Amino acid sequence: MNAPRDSRLIHELATRFPLFEQIHGTFGVDDEVEGLPWFLALLLAMATKREPGMCCVVLDKTESTAALIAVLLALHRIQQDFPLLAEDYAKNALTVGERVRVKPSNFVYEYDGIWERHPGKFRLNVLDGGGRRSFHITDALRLEPTTRKRPKGTLNSEIIETGRVGLDDLLNVTTYGNSSISRNVVLLYRARARYEAFANSVALGSKSASTLDRISALISDGSIGPNGEIVPNDAYQVVGEPFVAVSKIPQDLAVAAIDSPIGSKVVIVDGARGITGDLQSLDDMSEHQNVLILASADEIEEIRILREHDCPVWHVTATEVLLGEKDVTARSRKSAIGRTIRAADIRQRQEVRIVDCENSELQTVVDTLERIASTIDAPQEQAESKDLLAELYGVLLGFSECCFEIDPQAMSNLQRARETLQRNQMWVSADIVGEFRKAIDVLETIGNRGVWSNSKADALVNSIIEAQGKWVLGTRYPRTAEVIRKALQDLGTEIPVSPIRDLATQQEWDGIILLAWPNRYRFRQLVNFANAHEIRILAFPFERRWVGSHLTREKAIEQSNEIDHCDLAAIIGISEELLQPVRPDPHQPVAKDPAPEPPMIKFERRFTGSRVRRPTPAVTGYETRRARVVDFVGGSCALVTEWHKLNVLSDLIANSKGKSSSLRLISIDQLSRGDYVIFRADGDKEFIRLLAEDQLGVEEYSEKRELADRWRSAIRSLGINASVVQGKLERLGLYRTLPTISGWIWDPDRIGPREDRDVEIIGKAAGDAGLLAKLPAVLAAISEIRGAHISAGNRLTELIIEEVEGELTQFDGRPILLDLGFGKAWIVEVMNIESRMESYPTDQVNRLLTADITPF
Repeated sequence: MNAPRDSRLIHELATRFPLFEQIHGTFGVDDEVEGLPWFLALLLAMATKREPGMCCVVLDKTESTAALIAVLLALHRIQQDFPLLAEDYAKNALTVGERVRVKPSNFVYEYDGIWERHPGKFRLNVLDGGGRRSFHITDALRLEPTTRKRPKGTLNSEIIETGRVGLDDLLNVTTYGNSSISRNVVLLYRARARYEAFANSVALGSKSASTLDRISALISDGSIGPNGEIVPNDAYQVVGEPFVAVSKIPQDLAVAAIDSPIGSKVVIVDGARGITGDLQSLDDMSEHQNVLILASADEIEEIRILREHDCPVWHVTATEVLLGEKDVTARSRKSAIGRTIRAADIRQRQEVRIVDCENSELQTVVDTLERIASTIDAPQEQAESKDLLAELYGVLLGFSECCFEIDPQAMSNLQRARETLQRNQMWVSADIVGEFRKAIDVLETIGNRGVWSNSKADALVNSIIEAQGKWVLGTRYPRTAEVIRKALQDLGTEIPVSPIRDLATQQEWDGIILLAWPNRYRFRQLVNFANAHEIRILAFPFERRWVGSHLTREKAIEQSNEIDHCDLAAIIGISEELLQPVRPDPHQPVAKDPAPEPPMIKFERRFTGSRVRRPTPAVTGYETRRARVVDFVGGSCALVTEWHKLNVLSDLIANSKGKSSSLRLISIDQLSRGDYVIFRADGDKEFIRLLAEDQLGVEEYSEKRELADRWRSAIRSLGINASVVQGKLERLGLYRTLPTISGWIWDPDRIGPREDRDVEIIGKAAGDAGLLAKLPAVLAAISEIRGAHISAGNRLTELIIEEVEGELTQFDGRPILLDLGFGKAWIVEVMNIESRMESYPTDQVNRLLTADITPF
């Protein structure tokens, strides 16, 4: 790097953003104080552009990067605009007769206006009479309008004369902690709970001060309502706006952007996945305000969509991220900003090394599957052949990875594939059926040997012996990790083994060994973790070809997305000459694929990137239920009925380790865009019922549930019209709202009424002698089933937390497949909820509808 010219760039950024030399903070769990990295100043330069438009910035961002840019932008604008804010506040914010808090003591008085006899002073009335107090006009910023009545100030209340707070020391201003002077400057696209978790965990302070303050105490924040209204987080605040307003709903952000003067705000978008699902809202925002989208490098498809939508894309180079870093080792991966810097340092030196292995039998299977993949475009073959090919592709990779012995689960998946072929062979041509059967037969022959050896097992042992330093073995799934871990223990080897997705970004390794091609999503995720200097892949010839094709394509995509050298300088507002030391050669050749993409990799890319077909309402003749369509990020959807309860994990994902949080069971009316929902990957029973059955025993649960449901036939015998049933129950003294009565009639998951007396009255109203005779037993069964479900909900929360080991905060919206031991589950993010209910086939409702989403 050219040090003098590098220093000139830092000097330019320091002149524009003095905050970077004035403040420091803590950005991780260890509370290590760090200075702000200069690459954030480059992003801030782009964010401060006042002209409408949009740009996508691609980097190894952490959970906190977008929120931190939003906060730094707000602090920069406060520092710049404070004199004007203070003047406007003193002139326009206070109204005679309204209640005010006197900062920093917060005693409440009534504002009585400027004192006519002494224009340099204003007066305050004691609430409910009792006299007046006067203050100098320069103390106007100490008055904050409020709806509070306490603590009530008196003539003798001790008003602290000086009261500089964290923001005052940080920016060298005098606000007295008065958040009502603020004006909104940043709209942040991010889940509200996630922003709060960030604001409560990151602290900033002046380098000359001895203390730091949490961002939640420094910056006023709020939400964006459905009509674009910016609402302060403090319900008692009646004047001013939050500097940062947060929402995960693009339409609301768009309305707020449109309703504001052009160029008055900046929209910071945390992640490209959600925003590309609503390009109209994105256009509305960018036509009125500056929009900065921070994307992760693995959001390939979304970045392509943005580029084709005329959005400039800036892939931040490792050199740019490392701008001004004197000692990268001083940064910690446990720090939100340190992790980005350490990842950049590793990325510029990371090597993907392939160790060649041989296995002719698996090569035969691959040749067969690739012949099928090359014909998969025929319309009559598409659906059935595609699903079966996907199943066998997964089995193949499982066999390739289990180099010591075949995992029984892989054999079970192979048997399921044979059953699928038998079931669907009438829809597939005889030639393709024969090819499928040939591949299944070869895999079955390998699997039936039980223990098998091949060159990959020898290569693994040799790689472990050669490995110097801290290495880890990465696998596709948790179950595979267990099989490999046991085999290595039997060999006396203690190298750690972990599923790829559990190789947390807080860790660093000298190297990672992969036993097989994991699929493009997992491999891309691992590369983008940038937590190992070497990724070593033990590869059969077909896997070597797949890896090479993938790396070439990824490089070509990255280069084709790159913003022009001159355009970047213009957008940031920094000369090309100053940027040149941290920018690559703008004329370097774009990588090109030297050979056609292998059929299986092309197929993998197609089926992992495809979207589920939109469900259509049922036609006459089907058994139907009324439901609303819920679309999820990644292409899946669900048809959710009115009374179905969804398991929502939003609180868990917002909380760093899930502590003090739990699953919420909610109906579709309570569901919001940005919520995270968990669905079973297979089977009809919900997880709560499965766990309750495990707790009580299947037979006992079934018997008790049947007894607990005895009240249901009685309530339905009263009629299916809630108003009619309500009238019959009220005549016996049972008063409940119509929604409650409707739930009793229609909600299939309702275990029983909350009050025991309600069950008795229902039985009397229905004249159900059998129910009344068994009433004690029915009530006991309701109580026991309800308790089992509560216990099951708590257990499910524990299982999810254990499975992801506190890493749910890294969830970026793409579907995650969890293996919970007794079953697999998808976690998906809500992208859209249809308002209209329509009739759909009963066998399609209240489940995740997709065959194509790919596990994270």
